[in-house]
Amino acid sequence: MMPDEKGLREAVDAWIRAMEADDAEKLFALVAPNAVFLAPGRSPAEGREAWAATREPRPGGVLFRCELQAVAAYGGAGHAWGEVALTIPAADGAPEVRVEGHTLWLFRKDSEGKWLLSREARMLAPAR
Repeated sequence: MMPDEKGLREAVDAWIRAMEADDAEKLFALVAPNAVFLAPGRSPAEGREAWAATREPRPGGVLFRCELQAVAAYGGAGHAWGEVALTIPAADGAPEVRVEGHTLWLFRKDSEGKWLLSREARMLAPAR
């Protein structure tokens, strides 16, 4: 495995662990300032601050699972994609939310060589 791919794999693993823990602070640190997040039925969240503003408090936490399918690095850019299942438990009168599908992540290295998420495209739908 080439050094760029190893570093990208570590960043992807950190992203998945932070998602599993629903750790907003760790997720925020892994997102590029000009990142764009795309999700069905929503306007794009453009920029790290806009993405952070879309995150809603989750009193019951989340259950996140990702079966990583591919990771590839090419110079200062790379991508990963996986099969995802996300469950937000019922809380404060809101029903449980379960979605599944695929997610594509695009990463870029910053000026210090740190891999940051620059684009996310979620293709998730209600779980069957």
